[in-house]
Order: sequence, then C-alpha cells, then structure tokens
Amino acid sequence: MRREQMRKAGGLYPPIAEPNRSGFMPVSGGHEIYWEECGNPDGQPILFLHGGPGGGITKEDRQWFDPQKWRIILFDQRGCGQSTPLCELKENTTWDLVEDIWQLLKMLEIKKVTLYGCSWGSTLALVYAIKHPSTVKAIAIQGVYLGTTWEDIFYRHGAAGHFYPEVWERFAAQVPEECRNDPFPYYLQKLQHGTEDEKQHYAYEWNRCDFSLVTAEQPDETEMDDDIHSFKFMAMALLEAYYFVNGCFLEENFILNNVARLPRVPMIIVQGRFDCQCPPKAAYLLARAWQKLDRILDYRPVEKEGHDGEEISRQLDLGLDALHPRF
Repeated sequence: MRREQMRKAGGLYPPIAEPNRSGFMPVSGGHEIYWEECGNPDGQPILFLHGGPGGGITKEDRQWFDPQKWRIILFDQRGCGQSTPLCELKENTTWDLVEDIWQLLKMLEIKKVTLYGCSWGSTLALVYAIKHPSTVKAIAIQGVYLGTTWEDIFYRHGAAGHFYPEVWERFAAQVPEECRNDPFPYYLQKLQHGTEDEKQHYAYEWNRCDFSLVTAEQPDETEMDDDIHSFKFMAMALLEAYYFVNGCFLEENFILNNVARLPRVPMIIVQGRFDCQCPPKAAYLLARAWQKLDRILDYRPVEKEGHDGEEISRQLDLGLDALHPRF
C-alpha cells in the first residue's frame, strides 16, 4: 500500500488498537518499565523515545511509523506512564534510562536498532548512542534538545519570557519574588514536598506553561481541569522539574563534546523553525558537527512549524522512507 493511502489527517498512520505484545521489565531501584511492540514483527526495529521527561507513551505514538515496514518498540520511562512506581525519583536519571534501553533491547533480542526521539527523547537517543554505539543502526530525531545551560536559559527567559510574557508572568507569579529569576527549584520543592493541594496546583501551572509553548496557543483550561488529578499530569511536571533542576544529569555540553563517539550511522534531523521549547540552534549545531565528521546526514528544517506538526511528521516519514532501503 502506498504511503498516501496509509496516511490520515494529522500526518499519522492508522490507529493500532492493541500492540502485538507488551509487558513489564524489572530494572534497578524497584522500577518496572512498561514496554510494547507494534507493526511488522519481521520489520526493521525502531525504538520510540518519548518526550518530557515524564511524558509517557500514548496510543498515537504507535502511529508515527509505517507498520508494514517497521517493528515498532515503545516504552514508558521510569516514573511515568504505565511504568511503576509512578512519580518515583529514586534511581531516576538519564543514565538509568540509558541502561533501561540497553536492557530492553537485550531482552527483545534486538542487536541493532533505529532510534527515534522527539524533544527530550532526542537527548536520550543521542546519549544512549554515545554510550552504546554498537547497538545503533540509525538515528532519527525531531525537536532537538541537547541538555545544555543555554537551551535552559532560552526556555526560561527567552521563549517564555520574550515570546509569551503573559505565560511566563503567570508561571513565575506562583513563587516568592526572590525566586522568580529561577522558579524551577521552588516548583520542584512544592511538587515533592507540598500538600496534596499544592502538588496539584503547581503541576497544573507547570503543565499550563509547558503546553502553551508546545502548541503556540493558550491551552484549553477545561481540558486541563479534567486532567489535573491524573498521575500522568503530575509525573510530567515532577519529572521535568527534577531533571531540569539537575541539569538532566549531564555534564555541560556533553552531547556536542562527545559527538565523535556517536556511531558512524545515518542521522535524520527534523526541526521546526519556530520551536519555542527546543531552539533550532541546537539542531543546527548538531547537524554542523555531524557534517564536519563527514557522516551521512538528512537535515530537514521545517519553516512553518513549531515544536511539532503535520509537516514535521511528513518530513520524518520521508526521511525514514529514504533511510529504509539502506538496511
């Protein structure tokens, strides 16, 4: 079946009601990681790495890839989604997640995999590929985030502060005045140790700010009100705050400083020009570093999109289509 026939509105493939198989994988610290497998069991394996940290996977995430071509692997990272225990911060760092990926691939008897990550998922894909290059066949990333201080400053005082000043003003107003230059630690303290009402309040305000930057429009607060009591809502706020306050547990500029350690494999980069969460400069710097190493690169800036969108989905699919015959 041709791609045009497979696709639907929104740039996704038709829904997959149930995975081919799924389960829970015990890892360190008492965590159990939920995983699932969809698509063609005999296809080339591709691993989906969700955003956040703390975002979890959704049924729609199964629809990013052509199910006739790919063996699609998805999992919820520690502390979120269907993984247990929810909102657990113990032994929950970037390096723990990297080892979870390695264990999951080993359990599924996958020797080499194409990594796909969006936003925080792109960070995790790159860090994993640096640590375990021999297991990586290709890298496809969207909305690139390198986990650096300057990206963090852009997010706090550039994207929100300058492009959405009313959003940032409301976000910062939830903390004491002396904390407003850097509200994240105060949010984390309340999300960890506040009363139940405080935890819900700060999770709501965190997600409201986050959603505003992703969608380039004010979120539907009625829909947010329906989600405020959900663990997923709490996990997204808590884990993002926890990781950001701790610098994503990475040395400054870790990825670019170690780009030569990435495997010599094809890389696809799709980046919205107006991404207010993950500045396009990060994707450009990574693409330039990759080109200097004389490695295969498919770099696709998307001029009229932000953090995500239908055209970004289409460009990713085109890039994967071009990549697939190489295997």
